[in-house]
Amino acid sequence: MTVTMARHLSRGRRLAFGLALLLQAACGVDGDGRPAGEPNAAYAAPAIAEVDGIRNLEIQAPREILYLYDVLPAREVQPLFLLGRASTALPDGGAAWADTEGARVVLFDRMGAVAGVLQGASPDGRALAGPVSVAADARGVLAVEPDGSALVFKNGRPVEWLGADLPGPLGGSSRAGSAAARTYLEFALAPVRPDDPLLWFQPAEGGEPRPIGTVKVPERSFMGQLANAGWVAVGPEGEIYFASALEPEIRRFDRSGKLEWISRWPTPEPIPAPRFGAEAGSLSPKFTIVQNGVVLGRDGLAYVLASASSDTEDRRLLVFDERGELVRAADAPADGALFVDRGGRVFSIPLAEALSRTGASTRAAFEPFDLPALDGSGRIDLESYRGRVVVVNFWASWCAPCRKEMPVLSEFAAELDPAEAVVIGLNEDIRPADGIRFVEELGGVSYRSAAGEGRLRDRYYYRGLPYTVVLDRELRVVKSFYGFGRTVDPIRETVRELGIPRDGATETPGGPVRDAATEATGVATRASRP
Repeated sequence: MTVTMARHLSRGRRLAFGLALLLQAACGVDGDGRPAGEPNAAYAAPAIAEVDGIRNLEIQAPREILYLYDVLPAREVQPLFLLGRASTALPDGGAAWADTEGARVVLFDRMGAVAGVLQGASPDGRALAGPVSVAADARGVLAVEPDGSALVFKNGRPVEWLGADLPGPLGGSSRAGSAAARTYLEFALAPVRPDDPLLWFQPAEGGEPRPIGTVKVPERSFMGQLANAGWVAVGPEGEIYFASALEPEIRRFDRSGKLEWISRWPTPEPIPAPRFGAEAGSLSPKFTIVQNGVVLGRDGLAYVLASASSDTEDRRLLVFDERGELVRAADAPADGALFVDRGGRVFSIPLAEALSRTGASTRAAFEPFDLPALDGSGRIDLESYRGRVVVVNFWASWCAPCRKEMPVLSEFAAELDPAEAVVIGLNEDIRPADGIRFVEELGGVSYRSAAGEGRLRDRYYYRGLPYTVVLDRELRVVKSFYGFGRTVDPIRETVRELGIPRDGATETPGGPVRDAATEATGVATRASRP
């Protein structure tokens, strides 16, 4: 929306305009007129006590009930949590998210669109297995495994493995440095001493990690690692937020490592203490996860994803200011993606949509190919498909998400009328036999694949697999998709919008028309309880 204002405003009109701006700022509204939340009728000020210079807060209720919008705006947004796991801010203004199941790291740009995928193996052959966090420093982007070891990526390519030299994996990261905390994801019977640090801070310029804070010594000493496990976020000036995994509290340390405040809040039900239980004839730890991560937003607020209760998969999104007060809260789905803009508005969208968002397409021509079929049955020439919608899927035998995606993509390809639309696979294995064996292990697929023999990446400049491109009937790029978000629905919808429905009958190009008001503002929902 464009707003113009005459230069000769009267004094009264200027005053009114100024008051409107103040009211707008107080309500958490910027240019588009949408609030971040609404006042909470059940709000009660926190109980605050100063102990040895540390601000202790006992939270009663959030100041506001947070709105969750379901349509991302066309402006800068920051990913917070995907599949219940936190993202990490990068020095270039983007963000990164560790896709543990997909054995990769997904990169996002400032607009919240997928900018690339990091995956593969180091020069010595060790492959990324299940990263749980991401950090960034002068060495590059670090994809961190549960044991604290990390694969370093430089300019999108894996260059070396770093050994685990701290008791926990690096997590939060900013231009000031990265921080590490103990994790329950790599459990060990590890007692702690009263003077052991809670966290470790690694300055961006390098040097020895600096210890931060002190641990809590549990009654069962061998539960020391578990009792002090948690998540970290690092601010641009080096301030550190620590969200305990097993307790409802968040701590903030200043750049020197001094504890500034501790904020605690009530849980829906009592939290049992960690313990050991018999399972399948052996003892295993039993514990309740209270918090799933913390992210520092570009608005300066700390976003914590807490468990709503033990009997539901849903989460509770808690928003804290720099003084430790709970400013907003709302129930949030655990299996989707949460984004936030600079005005504090939060957007909740399906994971598949989040992982399929790329920069705006200019309908550029797709680089043509004429390659041998992977199975040796002639050649596959893209030009011969002109006049049909083409879905080009790049894959390889070493791509873990491809193993999940290709059977689903095969079902989708079988739905299409081949006279109207087709799916073509481009295999990136250096040895076609590896790709053939991979397809056989899947039980076959319904579409043909061409053998790229390891030369496709340098030609098409993609940053990770799987990578899918939808082409229109003139073989121009309509939309690109990095990765696989558990469903091919975003690909299906793009194809449908080009006039290709499921049964092959034609539709009006452009697909279904969405309500203009919903497209502009999104649908806002809020939690049913304070």
